[in-house]
Amino acid sequence: MPISGNTIRLYAEFFDFDGTKVVPENIVVRFYNRNRERIGEDISVVPVEEQIYYDLVTENPEIRFYEFYGEVNGQPVVERAMLEIQWMRGR
Repeated sequence: MPISGNTIRLYAEFFDFDGTKVVPENIVVRFYNRNRERIGEDISVVPVEEQIYYDLVTENPEIRFYEFYGEVNGQPVVERAMLEIQWMRGR
């Protein structure tokens, strides 16, 4: 689990119906709290050499989930994951 104040890299991979890796258009990353309510605005993401990622500074302890959203052939695609930010590592 990431420690508050660190920078972490969030990745996403998208696939078409045939299982082929694709790079969507209009990619954004979104953050949600524990109640699945959005935190902040959409953040545009530009793929780098077909890799989709976003570097997040883990300063907001309310963030519990993140979502990469994009469009493939005009259809929405999402990749979601849980994120738990700790203030310190416990025993």
